[in-house]
Amino acid sequence: MKKGVIVAIMTVVLVGTVVLVGRYIFFSVPPPDLHSARSRIENLSTLTTGRYEYRDVIFFGEETRLLGIPTGNREMLFAIRIDVIAGLYLADAVTVEAGGRRERELFVTLPAPEIIRVVAREDTIDQYFARTGFRGVDWLDVSEEVERAKERDRRDALERGILDRARMHGEFLVRELLLAAGYDTVHIRFRPDEPKGLRG
Repeated sequence: MKKGVIVAIMTVVLVGTVVLVGRYIFFSVPPPDLHSARSRIENLSTLTTGRYEYRDVIFFGEETRLLGIPTGNREMLFAIRIDVIAGLYLADAVTVEAGGRRERELFVTLPAPEIIRVVAREDTIDQYFARTGFRGVDWLDVSEEVERAKERDRRDALERGILDRARMHGEFLVRELLLAAGYDTVHIRFRPDEPKGLRG
């Protein structure tokens, strides 16, 4: 009787060991190495993580002359949408380090968020009135006023925290990318560099 009990116990232990080893071999998928993890981030290149949309009303006015003699005015009042876009340039100085205690833990350092570009959407122009004379008014004529509006919106977006929003969304997206790749814990840090000037 005792012998049968011992055999039964040994059988249970053996089967349990085989199941545990099998689960480890067949179902434990190791996370990618550090180089692969860094490549996954850098392959994103530019990550757009913050956008503020503005609707600017712009007035263009210019006195027209012919042979130095005033002949009238060219005037136009119109509205245009301007997008201020922020994000991360992930090809710049991304570092990935393994956790000290856990196999599936990563420490990732990302570049500081920046204003990527400010875009005036020509397809969104609504014209309120125009007095254009015989010369008319084209995009080149109003471009200087539009550039002033873009700069005002860029400064306003910075004051309203667009870089903080870009940082928060960038941290979330990069962390989710690496968690999906097989890591259990991902710590995100940002370089303390001052944001660079507008690139686009």
